[in-house]
Amino acid sequence: IDILINNAANDPKVQNRGMKNMLRLENLPRDIWQNDFDVGVTGAFLMSKYIVPRMAANKKGVIVNIASDLGVIAPDQRIYRKKGLRDDQQPIKPVTYSVVKHAMVGLTKYLATYWAESGIRVNTLSPGGVFNGQPKEFVRKVSALIPLGRMAHADEYKAAIIFLCSDASSYMTGGTQTYAVTHAGAMYAWGSQTVGELGVGDASTPRSSPVLVLGGLRWATPLQFNTGGTQCHLTTTGAAYSWGNN
Repeated sequence: IDILINNAANDPKVQNRGMKNMLRLENLPRDIWQNDFDVGVTGAFLMSKYIVPRMAANKKGVIVNIASDLGVIAPDQRIYRKKGLRDDQQPIKPVTYSVVKHAMVGLTKYLATYWAESGIRVNTLSPGGVFNGQPKEFVRKVSALIPLGRMAHADEYKAAIIFLCSDASSYMTGGTQTYAVTHAGAMYAWGSQTVGELGVGDASTPRSSPVLVLGGLRWATPLQFNTGGTQCHLTTTGAAYSWGNN
């Protein structure tokens, strides 16, 4: 086994569940909280616990933990609001999703330093919102917060996964690659904090034909849904971050 991608998670849909919205923080049952953590965090822990020692025996391996832009920021509940509903009936993004995704970032930092001497690299991918047939009003609200003016397409993170799993990122561990040009990227690019850009090609590369240059390789790859960030190759910087300086 060379690569482990921890991608399992419950995905609680944002919806109004009637007069008493059970996903709101004040109503959320403990069993939903526990189940979401069992799948999203405990599942990743167990997969890492039992699979990675096999990689360590070979002194080489990669873990990619899938988080979310909501593992970097809190959800903006305003984009889910619906007219005509009282505040206590409004649909929301549940607390469990955001907290689980933040936990994946923490797990990445821990595992990256724990297994560093065994040649195991561990990084997080935190994607922004992907269009998947969401209601038009929701898409409009989210898109208004995005510098690129749209949500991501389903295939626009493939290159990022390939990069993190390949030797092109061999000098990189303990980092969170936030491809978050949804509300996360918008707020970062427009004055809060900057994270997570993969650069494209050299100055002579036409914008209509982006080429990613990584580790001496030139990749013609779809990185259109990415702007306003900074890509850190985090074996040096990442070590400091993972060990508590930032």
